[in-house]
Amino acid sequence: MFTEQTEALFRSVTPAVLNLAKSSFLAAASHDLRQPVHALSLFVGALREIPMPPNAGRLIEQIDASANAMDKLFAALLDISKLDAGVVPVDRHSFFIGPVLDRVCGGCAAEAAAKGLTLSCVPSRVTVNSDPTLVERIVRNLVSNAVRYTDAGKIVVGCRRRGSFVAIQVWDTGRGIPQDQQDRVFHEYYQIGNPERDREKGLGLGLAIVRRLADLLECELTLRSEPGRGSCFEISIARSNRAAGPLEIPVDEGDSASSTGFVVVVDDEQAIREGMSSLLTRWGYEVVAAGSADEAIERLSTLTVRPDLLICDFRLRDGENGIEAIERLRTEYNEHIPAMLITGDTAVDRLQEAKTSELLLLHKPVLNGKLRAAIDNLIANGTRIS
Repeated sequence: MFTEQTEALFRSVTPAVLNLAKSSFLAAASHDLRQPVHALSLFVGALREIPMPPNAGRLIEQIDASANAMDKLFAALLDISKLDAGVVPVDRHSFFIGPVLDRVCGGCAAEAAAKGLTLSCVPSRVTVNSDPTLVERIVRNLVSNAVRYTDAGKIVVGCRRRGSFVAIQVWDTGRGIPQDQQDRVFHEYYQIGNPERDREKGLGLGLAIVRRLADLLECELTLRSEPGRGSCFEISIARSNRAAGPLEIPVDEGDSASSTGFVVVVDDEQAIREGMSSLLTRWGYEVVAAGSADEAIERLSTLTVRPDLLICDFRLRDGENGIEAIERLRTEYNEHIPAMLITGDTAVDRLQEAKTSELLLLHKPVLNGKLRAAIDNLIANGTRIS
């Protein structure tokens, strides 16, 4: 039987506390799961560099597709953790919304066409003031959601001017959402019509991320929907009278023609050290892989060449972390050697610590193209990239 003190304790558990507890659980589970998936991605990347018969190549493609599916889930979990941790920066400035909508629709066009859907984008020359990267993530999630839950008909993306604001709208002729479930679709893992948790129908995280991003940008998010007649998701963004600045061009993640350099890898997981060594060696790098800073220093003491790059896992054994390992290795050479952190950790305090370090941070599992682009950029420029 509950006592008055027990009931008072349950009443004191606020949604914020529950969210923190949930994020902590997800962080612990995510870290342990990311390790073998990251190693798998590295080994697949190394296998791609080995000539093999067509039937073996198809198997590699299937393994890679499964690894990429897991990567999408982890990326969504990471987005949730980052937003809950308050470590997602907002870079507000004026930009044309039209190119953002065009790019999102272009990226979703193939998936829509495969379902026989018409996806159209209404041209716009409106200038808004917000963070273009985060706005694009919101629109991309909304359009992807519309494509996934529309079985026939069309999807229209466009803007409406409303005084000092611009309403970005995503209309679809999909299944529609009952009134009593319209708030719940913005909750994590909640999906209408997917009790079997079919991954092909999504993960139930896209709209939860949209809600958090809208709150972060202080934008009004609304939904109008009727079962059988489709839905309209709308996000309101402040208009701008200032000149629009250029949109940032994403880092090219394509494979480089050739790579050279001496890379030191510090990771306490043997499978990841072996996978990273195999992959980087295939790409043309010289590699020394160690399980700790002490081991790395000992192995480097017999070499005369200075490392071109340090790649360290964030959480190492015996309480050591990658930030400390990087500082120790830099001290050994008395030079600011380019470095990056790779982690499977999504705990709030560790995300904040990594951000403070100002080191490039990649999250396991890392796509091979992204890893190669980051390595090439750091070695070429000797600076941090984001």
